[in-house]
Amino acid sequence: MEFVQWSKANYPARRYMLIVWNHGDGWTYSPFRFQEEETTKYISWDMKTGNRISIPQLAQVLNETGGTDIYASDACLMQMASVVYEIFESAQYIVGSEEAEHGEGYPYNYLLYYLAQNPGMSTEDAANMIPDVFAQYYLAAGKGATLSAIRSNTVPTFAKLVNDWATALMYYGDEADIVLDAAKNAQLYWQHPSNRDLYHFIQLVMSKSKNLTVVSFGQCVLNYM
Repeated sequence: MEFVQWSKANYPARRYMLIVWNHGDGWTYSPFRFQEEETTKYISWDMKTGNRISIPQLAQVLNETGGTDIYASDACLMQMASVVYEIFESAQYIVGSEEAEHGEGYPYNYLLYYLAQNPGMSTEDAANMIPDVFAQYYLAAGKGATLSAIRSNTVPTFAKLVNDWATALMYYGDEADIVLDAAKNAQLYWQHPSNRDLYHFIQLVMSKSKNLTVVSFGQCVLNYM
């Protein structure tokens, strides 16, 4: 928090971008266990001391320092709906990777070059530029990569649609086997059973569900995404 406050006080600007770097694990069982195993939501792991920033702490920092125009996670597995939901009120755009990132992280020399060449670009263009440059950099190196930018003002509607669909699933509980099977077979990230792609999960449920309400609410989520 002190770093963000110092930066804004010493380098005031019309718009701000905050990038948090190092290991991230979204909302899952942590692969970096310095203490007892626990369900965690962390970013910026210090591999030597075990210190890290919880996602609620990240949300607190963003909120108490006045927010930022673009927030980006230069870390693995952070573009999860559960993570985005905790910080969307304090950033106009949220950038992150659904999959594990390569160890090199963001190609900052290229990102800063594009920013320097286009200082008047809109906030949206700047947010979209990060995944574009990221993808170009790793594709040129023959490596796959995932990174996306989310408009934060879309999150409340998205959350409502997902909640509506989940409510329909719970109400029609006779399709529990279909849901469990979809959870096992949905797109996996970083070979961890809890890191599943929501879009694919909903598709799999819809493909076998015989309930029109479940299918209809699921399609609403997919259309919005």
